[in-house]
Amino acid sequence: MCYWNEADGKHKLFAYNVAFFTDGKFDPGQFDGIQFYRYNNATKKMTYCDAPGFDARMRVDGAYVTYSLPRTGKDIIVTYWYDNGTKKQKTLKWNGCKFSF
Repeated sequence: MCYWNEADGKHKLFAYNVAFFTDGKFDPGQFDGIQFYRYNNATKKMTYCDAPGFDARMRVDGAYVTYSLPRTGKDIIVTYWYDNGTKKQKTLKWNGCKFSF
């Protein structure tokens, strides 16, 4: 889990991520994936929201997808795991409102 402050100063974006690995390879199950919630500072309530600025599917263009949330900084690392054993990574950058490649 992690969160980002939104540019409006009134909300925070929370992310919850689950990814299971076996022997160093992504091994997806029914609970794997990334989910986002928006926290309202005034009402102190959190509501589910879609991934801001990108499609958070677990399978894209024939590859399984995992999301590594930042331990420091603001960016999410996206890893594409292909059936032939190769993988590719991209970085989603946070701009205060949404993520983009």
